[in-house]
Amino acid sequence: MPRPLLGTGADARYWLCLDVCGLCCAILSQVVILFSVSSILHDLYRHGVGITGLLNAIVCLTLGGMASLSHLKAMLSDPGAVPRAAAPLARDEERARLAASAASGYRSRAKGWCHRCASYKPPRAHHDSVTNRCIVKMDHYCPWTNNAIGVLNHKFFILFIGYTFALCIHSMVVIVQLTYAAPRLPKMNRQQRRQERYDDDATIELAKQSFNPGKLGTILVAFCALLFGLFTACMLADQWSVLRTNVAKIDRLKGEETECASDVNEVFGGRSRGFRYDWLLPTAPVFPESVRDDIMGYRLADKRSMSGDLEGGDEEASFDHPQDEDFKRRATAKPSP
Repeated sequence: MPRPLLGTGADARYWLCLDVCGLCCAILSQVVILFSVSSILHDLYRHGVGITGLLNAIVCLTLGGMASLSHLKAMLSDPGAVPRAAAPLARDEERARLAASAASGYRSRAKGWCHRCASYKPPRAHHDSVTNRCIVKMDHYCPWTNNAIGVLNHKFFILFIGYTFALCIHSMVVIVQLTYAAPRLPKMNRQQRRQERYDDDATIELAKQSFNPGKLGTILVAFCALLFGLFTACMLADQWSVLRTNVAKIDRLKGEETECASDVNEVFGGRSRGFRYDWLLPTAPVFPESVRDDIMGYRLADKRSMSGDLEGGDEEASFDHPQDEDFKRRATAKPSP
């Protein structure tokens, strides 16, 4: 049977959640970003392109492009799905064997076993019902990106809401600038206003001057900038604790704080907790080899793929540890009726 091109299954070639509502929300997100950028550029062009207008256009294009690219990366990246070849680390082998034992009666409630995926579940992994996969360090499911937010795409999500917030602020600033710089109608004295009131042609001309269809787009952009600016600001404030503590939202709500390397940034990658320029780029986070297995919570018998799944989809894992064969046999055993 050929492997599906798109999906979230272990045998899919490219990661994409096929949830209809999520796809609609993700498309809407891209439409709002592109519409806002095009409307701001149109307003800048309509008011004349000077040095200030050129700088504003460059900033708008940069923020909009980075927000759109970060959104696509967050949507199309594997969030950290636990692969079929996942095997417990040495410290978790006892719990994993207990969870995978069909005779223990512990299978349905074991923390080290996912009965939906029928496979080993690392300590910080949680099952996402939309993608139907266990996600390492899952923070939440985001409908706007149509994807679960986990250890491998959390950086893209932070950049998406960060650049969207910056684009909203910049759009509001540009709209205010253009509003004050727009030419105003000349003031009329009382006699002129009385005369204009009875002059139908002058009234129609005045209405044409005061109303421009382009203003509807500007008003809509201002509304979107205010609405999504407040929303992304709240999201950034909510994500601050994740950046500071390396603890995802679900683990924080459950009070499960697993010990991790204090000098590793699990959102942006790398050992340095200080700011680096690559934090601003939608590139995949890179973890040091010495702590990568600890961060992911499992080890791979076949390490050809960091995202998880074996090449070919339906192959069996080649276990290279003396206890792996027993774990494999127990994990793949069908539950007793």
